[in-house]
Amino acid sequence: MKFYIKGARLSYVQSLFEAKVVNNQGKPKFSVASIIEPATQGFAGDANPDAPAGQAKGYRYGDFKAELSKAILAVATEKWGAKAMEVLLLLKAQNRLPLHDGSEKGATPGYAGNLYMNASNEIRPMVRNKNGAQLQASDGVIYSGSYGDVVVDIWPQDNQFGKRVNASLMAVTFNRDGDRLAGGVAATDDDYAAIPETTQATAAATGAGAGALFS
Repeated sequence: MKFYIKGARLSYVQSLFEAKVVNNQGKPKFSVASIIEPATQGFAGDANPDAPAGQAKGYRYGDFKAELSKAILAVATEKWGAKAMEVLLLLKAQNRLPLHDGSEKGATPGYAGNLYMNASNEIRPMVRNKNGAQLQASDGVIYSGSYGDVVVDIWPQDNQFGKRVNASLMAVTFNRDGDRLAGGVAATDDDYAAIPETTQATAAATGAGAGALFS
């Protein structure tokens, strides 16, 4: 299921423009970390609320945690049926959902007191400016600390590597400038799970019971 993030503070943007191998394992991936501040919003659905199709349907961004919970519950129900909430609560306890507490990276500027989401993909994501122009690293428009609107695909993993819910990076659009972030610790291989050849088709999210995921 597509999930749209409005106004995330971007971190680790080097891998947004150049695919990198993490911990010398797996295939090179494009990736970015989205720091979720209190003002950051989200939307779970089939069209961007800012795009004509989303506007025509009356879509609106809402509370980030509530919207992400809807998306996660929708894909989990498609995958695990009646056991979805049971599985999700276990995955939450194991920190295997795509939203994490910033205190895990407390030494990294910008993370303390916030949440964060890592997203990656072997396929190059669309990276653009507000006017739709494609961006490169050399443009200097997107940097660690700037704000972006991020599109990810939320999907359930259940294979030889275990169960979890992941976020595949699809697109980033520059939103606004912010104070630059510097320093911090490196991401780990566990931050960016393997991307399957195909993602799971998902049903529309109802949000029933999803509030227990992120309180």
